[in-house]
Amino acid sequence: MSSTAPSKEELAKQVPQLVGRRGPVRFALVGLGRAGHFHLQSMKQLGPSVAKLLYAIDSDKERAEQVAAEYGYGKDDDDKCQALTDVQPALDDPRVDAVIVASTTDTHFAYCKQALQAKKAT
Repeated sequence: MSSTAPSKEELAKQVPQLVGRRGPVRFALVGLGRAGHFHLQSMKQLGPSVAKLLYAIDSDKERAEQVAAEYGYGKDDDDKCQALTDVQPALDDPRVDAVIVASTTDTHFAYCKQALQAKKAT
């Protein structure tokens, strides 16, 4: 049985059903190492009409700033990707639809638990 991934256009049409509004799914990404970059590449391939990175979160502030500058879409402050070292501001932001946790194994559970308690898709 062969299965192909949906196209960007097909995904863009499905987004309103997934998040209950028009526009892209807005993400916070926790952990910007190897696993985080895998997720970043996927978001980049989908494009900002489907997936938008609002927060790049890592314990390394410089890495978070670099990712925010490289992958953050948006021309105004409400849309720009922000670099953080603490996940809480992203969890408090009602614009965030989902949190991708790509942190190290020892921190993964705690971040997932925080995101779920904040009622974010994780």
